Amino acid sequence: MLLYTQDSELEVGIYLKEQRAKFRELRNLLNVAQSSLRKLLETPTSAQDQDLQRQNAEAWYQLQQACTETLKNESRDIEVFVWWLAALPYKKADLSLLDEGLSDFLFALNSLKETIHPRLPDKKVAGLEAAEAMRKQCENQTRPLEQLTGDSPNTGLLNAPLMQFPFIDSYTFSDYLSAHKSGKLEQQKAEFASVIQSHKAQLIAQFETITSIDSKIGEIDVFINGYRNKNGLALLGFRFVKDNLKQIKAMYQYFFPDVVKKEDIAPAPVEPVQTNDSDAMIKPDVTPEIETREAVVVRPQAQSDISTYTRENALEDLNRIAVFFKQTEPHSPIPYLLARAIRWGNMSFSELMNELITKDSPVLAEISKLTGVENDLGELLNEQIAPVITPQSTITETPVIVEETHTPVEPEKVEPVIEQQPKASSSSSGPLW
Repeated sequence: MLLYTQDSELEVGIYLKEQRAKFRELRNLLNVAQSSLRKLLETPTSAQDQDLQRQNAEAWYQLQQACTETLKNESRDIEVFVWWLAALPYKKADLSLLDEGLSDFLFALNSLKETIHPRLPDKKVAGLEAAEAMRKQCENQTRPLEQLTGDSPNTGLLNAPLMQFPFIDSYTFSDYLSAHKSGKLEQQKAEFASVIQSHKAQLIAQFETITSIDSKIGEIDVFINGYRNKNGLALLGFRFVKDNLKQIKAMYQYFFPDVVKKEDIAPAPVEPVQTNDSDAMIKPDVTPEIETREAVVVRPQAQSDISTYTRENALEDLNRIAVFFKQTEPHSPIPYLLARAIRWGNMSFSELMNELITKDSPVLAEISKLTGVENDLGELLNEQIAPVITPQSTITETPVIVEETHTPVEPEKVEPVIEQQPKASSSSSGPLW
Protein backbone atom coordinates (compact mmCIF):
# COMPACT_ATOMS: atom_id res chain seq x y z
CA MET A 1 0.00 0.00 0.00
CA LEU A 2 1.13 3.58 -0.64
CA LEU A 3 -0.84 5.59 1.94
CA TYR A 4 -1.56 3.34 4.89
CA THR A 5 -0.38 0.20 6.63
CA GLN A 6 -2.49 -2.74 7.76
CA ASP A 7 -2.44 -1.46 11.35
CA SER A 8 -3.45 2.12 10.45
CA GLU A 9 -6.48 3.35 12.38
CA LEU A 10 -8.45 5.50 9.97
CA GLU A 11 -10.94 8.24 10.72
CA VAL A 12 -13.19 9.80 8.12
CA GLY A 13 -11.83 13.30 8.64
CA ILE A 14 -13.46 16.47 7.36
CA TYR A 15 -16.20 16.87 4.76
CA LEU A 16 -14.15 18.52 2.02
CA LYS A 17 -16.93 20.33 0.21
CA GLU A 18 -17.43 22.47 3.29
CA GLN A 19 -13.75 23.46 2.96
CA ARG A 20 -14.34 25.15 -0.36
CA ALA A 21 -10.83 26.50 -0.89
CA LYS A 22 -9.25 23.08 -0.40
CA PHE A 23 -11.78 21.28 -2.58
CA ARG A 24 -11.46 23.92 -5.32
CA GLU A 25 -7.68 23.52 -5.28
CA LEU A 26 -7.95 19.77 -5.91
CA ARG A 27 -10.61 20.23 -8.56
CA ASN A 28 -8.48 22.79 -10.41
CA LEU A 29 -5.50 20.43 -10.40
CA LEU A 30 -7.71 17.71 -11.92
CA ASN A 31 -8.91 20.11 -14.63
CA VAL A 32 -5.31 21.08 -15.49
CA ALA A 33 -4.28 17.42 -15.70
CA GLN A 34 -7.22 16.52 -17.93
CA SER A 35 -6.54 19.49 -20.23
CA SER A 36 -2.91 18.42 -20.50
CA LEU A 37 -3.91 14.86 -21.38
CA ARG A 38 -6.42 16.07 -23.96
CA LYS A 39 -3.74 18.19 -25.61
CA LEU A 40 -1.39 15.21 -25.67
CA LEU A 41 -3.98 12.90 -27.23
CA GLU A 42 -5.03 15.44 -29.84
CA THR A 43 -1.47 16.17 -31.02
CA PRO A 44 -0.53 13.78 -33.86
CA THR A 45 3.20 14.03 -33.08
CA SER A 46 2.81 13.63 -29.31
CA ALA A 47 4.74 10.34 -29.31
CA GLN A 48 7.85 12.28 -30.35
CA ASP A 49 7.08 15.45 -28.37
CA GLN A 50 9.02 15.05 -25.13
CA ASP A 51 7.91 18.45 -23.82
CA LEU A 52 4.22 17.60 -24.11
CA GLN A 53 4.77 14.26 -22.40
CA ARG A 54 6.73 15.91 -19.60
CA GLN A 55 4.04 18.56 -19.06
CA ASN A 56 1.33 15.90 -18.90
CA ALA A 57 3.27 13.76 -16.42
CA GLU A 58 3.96 16.81 -14.24
CA ALA A 59 0.29 17.88 -14.21
CA TRP A 60 -0.84 14.44 -13.01
CA TYR A 61 2.01 14.31 -10.49
CA GLN A 62 0.86 17.59 -8.94
CA LEU A 63 -2.67 16.18 -8.61
CA GLN A 64 -1.32 12.96 -7.10
CA GLN A 65 0.75 14.81 -4.49
CA ALA A 66 -2.14 17.06 -3.43
CA CYS A 67 -4.54 14.11 -3.15
CA THR A 68 -1.96 12.09 -1.20
CA GLU A 69 -1.68 14.86 1.38
CA THR A 70 -5.46 15.12 1.68
CA LEU A 71 -6.07 11.37 2.01
CA LYS A 72 -3.34 10.96 4.60
CA ASN A 73 -4.02 13.94 6.81
CA GLU A 74 -7.43 15.52 6.16
CA SER A 75 -10.17 13.34 4.72
CA ARG A 76 -10.85 9.82 3.54
CA ASP A 77 -13.05 10.79 0.60
CA ILE A 78 -14.04 8.49 -2.30
CA GLU A 79 -13.91 11.32 -4.83
CA VAL A 80 -10.36 12.24 -3.79
CA PHE A 81 -9.42 8.55 -3.94
CA VAL A 82 -10.74 8.49 -7.52
CA TRP A 83 -8.55 11.45 -8.56
CA TRP A 84 -5.53 10.02 -6.77
CA LEU A 85 -5.95 6.59 -8.39
CA ALA A 86 -6.38 8.23 -11.81
CA ALA A 87 -3.06 10.08 -11.38
CA LEU A 88 -0.94 7.07 -10.38
CA PRO A 89 -0.62 5.46 -13.86
CA TYR A 90 1.07 8.59 -15.24
CA LYS A 91 3.96 8.03 -12.86
CA LYS A 92 4.42 4.35 -13.84
CA ALA A 93 2.75 3.19 -17.05
CA ASP A 94 2.94 -0.48 -16.03
CA LEU A 95 0.10 0.28 -13.53
CA SER A 96 2.02 -1.21 -10.59
CA LEU A 97 1.34 1.94 -8.55
CA LEU A 98 -2.36 1.77 -9.44
CA ASP A 99 -2.40 -1.82 -8.19
CA GLU A 100 -0.93 -0.74 -4.84
CA GLY A 101 -3.23 2.28 -4.66
CA LEU A 102 -6.31 0.09 -5.07
CA SER A 103 -5.18 -1.78 -1.95
CA ASP A 104 -5.25 1.52 -0.03
CA PHE A 105 -8.74 2.27 -1.32
CA LEU A 106 -10.03 -1.18 -0.37
CA PHE A 107 -8.45 -0.82 3.07
CA ALA A 108 -10.27 2.50 3.58
CA LEU A 109 -13.58 1.04 2.36
CA ASN A 110 -13.32 -1.98 4.66
CA SER A 111 -12.22 0.14 7.62
CA LEU A 112 -14.73 3.00 7.36
CA LYS A 113 -17.55 1.23 5.50
CA GLU A 114 -20.67 3.42 5.25
CA THR A 115 -19.12 6.33 7.15
CA ILE A 116 -16.55 7.13 4.43
CA HIS A 117 -16.72 10.59 2.84
CA PRO A 118 -18.19 12.37 0.99
CA ARG A 119 -20.86 11.75 3.65
CA LEU A 120 -23.32 14.63 3.87
CA PRO A 121 -23.54 16.58 7.14
CA ASP A 122 -26.66 15.83 9.18
CA LYS A 123 -28.13 19.23 8.31
CA LYS A 124 -28.20 18.22 4.63
CA VAL A 125 -30.52 15.29 5.32
CA ALA A 126 -32.52 16.79 8.17
CA GLY A 127 -36.26 16.33 7.75
CA LEU A 128 -35.91 13.23 5.58
CA GLU A 129 -37.15 9.84 6.68
CA ALA A 130 -34.39 7.46 7.76
CA ALA A 131 -34.53 5.33 4.60
CA GLU A 132 -34.54 8.35 2.31
CA ALA A 133 -31.67 9.94 4.24
CA MET A 134 -29.59 6.75 3.89
CA ARG A 135 -30.39 6.60 0.18
CA LYS A 136 -29.24 10.18 -0.32
CA GLN A 137 -26.06 9.56 1.68
CA CYS A 138 -25.26 6.43 -0.31
CA GLU A 139 -25.75 8.17 -3.65
CA ASN A 140 -23.53 11.08 -2.62
CA GLN A 141 -20.80 8.77 -1.33
CA THR A 142 -20.63 6.29 -4.21
CA ARG A 143 -21.53 8.24 -7.36
CA PRO A 144 -18.01 9.77 -7.72
CA LEU A 145 -16.64 6.31 -8.56
CA GLU A 146 -18.27 6.59 -11.97
CA GLN A 147 -15.62 9.20 -12.83
CA LEU A 148 -13.00 6.44 -12.55
CA THR A 149 -14.78 3.53 -14.23
CA GLY A 150 -16.84 5.39 -16.85
CA ASP A 151 -20.48 5.04 -17.79
CA SER A 152 -19.98 4.00 -21.44
CA PRO A 153 -17.20 2.54 -23.62
CA ASN A 154 -13.99 4.59 -23.81
CA THR A 155 -14.92 6.82 -20.88
CA GLY A 156 -13.66 7.18 -17.33
CA LEU A 157 -10.36 8.39 -15.92
CA LEU A 158 -8.81 4.91 -16.21
CA ASN A 159 -9.54 4.55 -19.93
CA ALA A 160 -6.46 6.41 -21.25
CA PRO A 161 -3.96 4.64 -18.94
CA LEU A 162 -5.43 1.24 -19.84
CA MET A 163 -5.15 2.02 -23.56
CA GLN A 164 -1.46 2.78 -23.03
CA PHE A 165 -0.80 -0.37 -20.99
CA PRO A 166 2.38 -1.88 -22.48
CA PHE A 167 3.09 -5.27 -23.93
CA ILE A 168 6.61 -5.11 -25.38
CA ASP A 169 8.57 -1.88 -25.78
CA SER A 170 6.23 0.75 -27.25
CA TYR A 171 3.51 -1.71 -28.30
CA THR A 172 0.38 -1.01 -26.23
CA PHE A 173 -3.15 -2.28 -25.70
CA SER A 174 -4.35 0.43 -28.08
CA ASP A 175 -2.06 -0.97 -30.80
CA TYR A 176 -3.45 -4.44 -30.14
CA LEU A 177 -7.03 -3.22 -30.62
CA SER A 178 -6.06 -1.52 -33.90
CA ALA A 179 -4.34 -4.68 -35.17
CA HIS A 180 -7.34 -6.76 -34.16
CA LYS A 181 -9.68 -4.44 -36.04
CA SER A 182 -7.52 -4.48 -39.18
CA GLY A 183 -6.93 -8.24 -39.10
CA LYS A 184 -3.15 -7.97 -38.58
CA LEU A 185 -2.83 -9.87 -35.30
CA GLU A 186 -1.30 -12.98 -36.90
CA GLN A 187 1.36 -10.85 -38.58
CA GLN A 188 2.12 -9.08 -35.30
CA LYS A 189 2.33 -12.38 -33.43
CA ALA A 190 4.91 -13.63 -35.92
CA GLU A 191 6.99 -10.49 -35.39
CA PHE A 192 6.93 -10.96 -31.60
CA ALA A 193 7.89 -14.65 -31.79
CA SER A 194 11.64 -13.93 -31.83
CA VAL A 195 11.63 -11.54 -28.85
CA ILE A 196 9.00 -13.01 -26.52
CA GLN A 197 11.37 -15.23 -24.55
CA SER A 198 13.83 -12.41 -23.85
CA HIS A 199 10.97 -10.42 -22.26
CA LYS A 200 9.44 -13.36 -20.41
CA ALA A 201 9.98 -12.14 -16.83
CA GLN A 202 8.69 -8.66 -17.66
CA LEU A 203 5.59 -10.01 -19.42
CA ILE A 204 4.71 -12.31 -16.54
CA ALA A 205 5.09 -9.45 -14.03
CA GLN A 206 2.88 -7.14 -16.12
CA PHE A 207 0.25 -9.84 -16.57
CA GLU A 208 0.18 -10.50 -12.81
CA THR A 209 -0.27 -6.76 -12.21
CA ILE A 210 -3.26 -6.51 -14.54
CA THR A 211 -4.76 -9.67 -13.01
CA SER A 212 -4.40 -8.19 -9.52
CA ILE A 213 -6.02 -4.92 -10.63
CA ASP A 214 -8.91 -6.85 -12.17
CA SER A 215 -9.43 -8.73 -8.90
CA LYS A 216 -9.38 -5.56 -6.79
CA ILE A 217 -11.78 -3.74 -9.12
CA GLY A 218 -14.10 -6.72 -8.66
CA GLU A 219 -13.89 -6.38 -4.85
CA ILE A 220 -14.69 -2.67 -5.07
CA ASP A 221 -17.63 -3.46 -7.36
CA VAL A 222 -19.04 -5.94 -4.82
CA PHE A 223 -18.63 -3.50 -1.92
CA ILE A 224 -20.02 -0.38 -3.63
CA ASN A 225 -22.92 -2.04 -5.45
CA GLY A 226 -23.81 -4.09 -2.39
CA TYR A 227 -24.15 -0.82 -0.47
CA ARG A 228 -26.19 0.80 -3.26
CA ASN A 229 -28.44 -2.22 -3.64
CA LYS A 230 -29.16 -2.24 0.10
CA ASN A 231 -30.42 1.32 -0.24
CA GLY A 232 -32.53 0.70 -3.34
CA LEU A 233 -30.21 2.49 -5.79
CA ALA A 234 -29.34 1.39 -9.32
CA LEU A 235 -25.99 -0.36 -9.54
CA LEU A 236 -22.94 1.50 -10.82
CA GLY A 237 -21.46 0.12 -14.02
CA PHE A 238 -18.01 -1.41 -13.68
CA ARG A 239 -18.51 -3.32 -16.92
CA PHE A 240 -16.52 -1.02 -19.21
CA VAL A 241 -13.34 -0.97 -17.15
CA LYS A 242 -13.68 -4.73 -16.53
CA ASP A 243 -14.05 -5.35 -20.28
CA ASN A 244 -10.81 -3.46 -20.95
CA LEU A 245 -8.98 -5.45 -18.27
CA LYS A 246 -10.32 -8.69 -19.72
CA GLN A 247 -9.13 -7.74 -23.21
CA ILE A 248 -5.68 -6.76 -21.94
CA LYS A 249 -5.34 -10.23 -20.41
CA ALA A 250 -6.52 -11.69 -23.71
CA MET A 251 -3.78 -9.73 -25.51
CA TYR A 252 -1.12 -11.28 -23.29
CA GLN A 253 -2.55 -14.76 -23.66
CA TYR A 254 -2.72 -14.40 -27.45
CA PHE A 255 0.87 -13.26 -27.98
CA PHE A 256 2.38 -15.22 -25.08
CA PRO A 257 0.23 -18.20 -24.00
CA ASP A 258 2.86 -19.28 -21.44
CA VAL A 259 2.07 -16.15 -19.42
CA VAL A 260 -0.64 -18.18 -17.68
CA LYS A 261 0.90 -20.73 -15.33
CA LYS A 262 -0.20 -24.26 -16.10
CA GLU A 263 -1.29 -24.85 -12.52
CA ASP A 264 -3.64 -21.86 -12.81
CA ILE A 265 -5.52 -23.37 -15.74
CA ALA A 266 -8.61 -25.24 -14.60
CA PRO A 267 -9.08 -28.58 -16.36
CA ALA A 268 -11.73 -28.48 -19.06
CA PRO A 269 -14.91 -30.28 -18.08
CA VAL A 270 -15.36 -33.67 -19.72
CA GLU A 271 -18.68 -34.12 -21.47
CA PRO A 272 -20.53 -37.35 -20.62
CA VAL A 273 -20.36 -39.86 -23.48
CA GLN A 274 -23.37 -41.97 -24.37
CA THR A 275 -22.64 -45.36 -25.95
CA ASN A 276 -24.41 -46.40 -29.13
CA ASP A 277 -25.64 -49.74 -27.78
CA SER A 278 -26.98 -48.47 -24.51
CA ASP A 279 -28.21 -45.34 -22.82
CA ALA A 280 -25.69 -45.78 -20.02
CA MET A 281 -23.68 -42.64 -19.33
CA ILE A 282 -19.93 -43.11 -18.93
CA LYS A 283 -17.67 -40.30 -17.78
CA PRO A 284 -14.14 -41.13 -18.96
CA ASP A 285 -11.25 -40.41 -16.62
CA VAL A 286 -8.22 -38.93 -18.38
CA THR A 287 -4.99 -39.30 -16.40
CA PRO A 288 -1.75 -37.68 -17.63
CA GLU A 289 1.19 -40.11 -17.87
CA ILE A 290 0.71 -43.32 -15.92
CA GLU A 291 3.97 -45.23 -15.38
CA THR A 292 2.31 -48.61 -14.91
CA ARG A 293 -0.46 -50.07 -16.97
CA GLU A 294 -3.42 -51.19 -14.98
CA ALA A 295 -6.95 -52.14 -15.87
CA VAL A 296 -9.63 -49.93 -14.43
CA VAL A 297 -13.21 -51.09 -14.15
CA VAL A 298 -15.58 -48.28 -15.00
CA ARG A 299 -19.19 -48.89 -14.04
CA PRO A 300 -21.80 -47.34 -16.29
CA GLN A 301 -23.67 -44.59 -14.48
CA ALA A 302 -27.41 -44.44 -14.15
CA GLN A 303 -29.32 -42.15 -16.42
CA SER A 304 -28.82 -38.46 -15.59
CA ASP A 305 -31.31 -36.69 -13.39
CA ILE A 306 -32.26 -34.70 -16.49
CA SER A 307 -34.46 -37.62 -17.53
CA THR A 308 -36.70 -36.98 -14.51
CA TYR A 309 -36.63 -33.21 -14.84
CA THR A 310 -40.15 -31.99 -15.60
CA ARG A 311 -41.71 -28.70 -16.58
CA GLU A 312 -42.84 -28.31 -12.95
CA ASN A 313 -39.20 -28.53 -11.87
CA ALA A 314 -38.27 -25.97 -14.49
CA LEU A 315 -41.01 -23.56 -13.39
CA GLU A 316 -39.96 -23.97 -9.76
CA ASP A 317 -36.39 -23.09 -10.73
CA LEU A 318 -37.64 -20.04 -12.61
CA ASN A 319 -39.51 -19.03 -9.47
CA ARG A 320 -36.32 -19.32 -7.39
CA ILE A 321 -34.41 -17.22 -9.91
CA ALA A 322 -37.16 -14.57 -9.90
CA VAL A 323 -37.13 -14.40 -6.09
CA PHE A 324 -33.33 -14.04 -6.15
CA PHE A 325 -33.52 -11.05 -8.50
CA LYS A 326 -36.41 -9.56 -6.52
CA GLN A 327 -34.27 -9.63 -3.37
CA THR A 328 -30.96 -8.53 -4.91
CA GLU A 329 -32.16 -6.15 -7.66
CA PRO A 330 -35.56 -4.80 -6.60
CA HIS A 331 -35.56 -2.21 -9.39
CA SER A 332 -34.72 -4.72 -12.11
CA PRO A 333 -37.43 -5.84 -14.58
CA ILE A 334 -36.13 -9.42 -14.47
CA PRO A 335 -38.28 -10.73 -11.57
CA TYR A 336 -41.44 -9.21 -13.07
CA LEU A 337 -40.76 -10.72 -16.49
CA LEU A 338 -40.06 -14.13 -14.97
CA ALA A 339 -43.19 -13.96 -12.82
CA ARG A 340 -45.25 -13.24 -15.93
CA ALA A 341 -43.56 -16.12 -17.80
CA ILE A 342 -44.37 -18.53 -14.95
CA ARG A 343 -48.01 -17.45 -14.90
CA TRP A 344 -48.39 -17.69 -18.67
CA GLY A 345 -46.61 -21.05 -18.64
CA ASN A 346 -49.59 -22.54 -16.81
CA MET A 347 -52.15 -21.20 -19.29
CA SER A 348 -53.48 -22.77 -22.44
CA PHE A 349 -52.89 -20.89 -25.67
CA SER A 350 -56.50 -19.71 -25.85
CA GLU A 351 -56.37 -18.48 -22.24
CA LEU A 352 -53.21 -16.55 -23.01
CA MET A 353 -54.78 -14.96 -26.08
CA ASN A 354 -57.83 -13.96 -24.04
CA GLU A 355 -55.56 -12.25 -21.53
CA LEU A 356 -53.43 -10.44 -24.09
CA ILE A 357 -56.20 -9.38 -26.47
CA THR A 358 -59.64 -7.96 -25.75
CA LYS A 359 -62.20 -10.76 -25.79
CA ASP A 360 -64.45 -9.28 -28.48
CA SER A 361 -61.59 -8.09 -30.65
CA PRO A 362 -61.70 -9.23 -34.31
CA VAL A 363 -57.94 -9.82 -33.98
CA LEU A 364 -58.60 -12.51 -31.36
CA ALA A 365 -61.21 -14.16 -33.57
CA GLU A 366 -58.82 -14.17 -36.52
CA ILE A 367 -55.98 -15.68 -34.44
CA SER A 368 -58.34 -18.34 -33.09
CA LYS A 369 -59.47 -19.18 -36.60
CA LEU A 370 -55.95 -19.41 -38.02
CA THR A 371 -54.51 -21.44 -35.14
CA GLY A 372 -57.55 -23.70 -34.79
CA VAL A 373 -57.81 -23.32 -31.02
CA GLU A 374 -61.63 -23.30 -31.29
CA ASN A 375 -61.71 -26.62 -33.17
CA ASP A 376 -61.86 -30.03 -31.61
CA LEU A 377 -58.49 -31.78 -31.95
CA GLY A 378 -60.31 -34.66 -33.64
CA GLU A 379 -60.97 -32.36 -36.58
CA LEU A 380 -57.29 -31.50 -36.88
CA LEU A 381 -55.53 -34.80 -36.18
CA ASN A 382 -55.66 -38.19 -37.89
CA GLU A 383 -55.92 -40.60 -34.98
CA GLN A 384 -55.91 -43.66 -37.29
CA ILE A 385 -52.16 -43.56 -37.79
CA ALA A 386 -49.95 -45.94 -35.79
CA PRO A 387 -49.01 -44.68 -32.34
CA VAL A 388 -45.48 -43.43 -31.83
CA ILE A 389 -43.38 -45.84 -29.79
CA THR A 390 -40.77 -44.16 -27.63
CA PRO A 391 -37.75 -46.33 -26.83
CA GLN A 392 -37.15 -46.74 -23.11
CA SER A 393 -33.77 -46.04 -21.61
CA THR A 394 -31.94 -49.07 -20.26
CA ILE A 395 -28.94 -49.45 -18.02
CA THR A 396 -26.37 -52.08 -18.85
CA GLU A 397 -24.66 -53.58 -15.80
CA THR A 398 -21.79 -55.10 -17.79
CA PRO A 399 -18.56 -53.42 -16.63
CA VAL A 400 -16.46 -51.72 -19.27
CA ILE A 401 -12.72 -52.31 -19.11
CA VAL A 402 -10.60 -49.25 -19.84
CA GLU A 403 -6.84 -49.59 -20.01
CA GLU A 404 -4.74 -46.57 -19.12
CA THR A 405 -1.62 -46.10 -21.21
CA HIS A 406 1.42 -43.83 -21.15
CA THR A 407 -0.13 -41.46 -23.66
CA PRO A 408 -3.28 -39.69 -22.52
CA VAL A 409 -6.06 -39.92 -25.03
CA GLU A 410 -8.40 -36.99 -25.33
CA PRO A 411 -11.92 -38.40 -25.25
CA GLU A 412 -14.16 -37.59 -28.16
CA LYS A 413 -16.83 -35.21 -27.01
CA VAL A 414 -20.26 -36.52 -27.86
CA GLU A 415 -23.28 -34.63 -26.71
CA PRO A 416 -25.72 -36.92 -24.88
CA VAL A 417 -29.03 -37.42 -26.67
CA ILE A 418 -31.77 -38.00 -24.16
CA GLU A 419 -35.28 -38.49 -25.36
CA GLN A 420 -37.88 -37.37 -22.93
CA GLN A 421 -41.60 -37.90 -22.93
CA PRO A 422 -43.49 -34.62 -22.67
CA LYS A 423 -45.48 -34.58 -19.51
CA ALA A 424 -48.66 -32.54 -19.47
CA SER A 425 -49.64 -30.96 -16.22
CA SER A 426 -51.65 -28.05 -15.03
CA SER A 427 -49.91 -27.70 -11.67
CA SER A 428 -48.28 -24.40 -10.80
CA SER A 429 -44.82 -23.76 -9.46
CA GLY A 430 -46.22 -21.58 -6.70
CA PRO A 431 -46.58 -17.84 -6.30
CA LEU A 432 -43.55 -15.59 -6.73
CA TRP A 433 -44.43 -13.39 -3.79
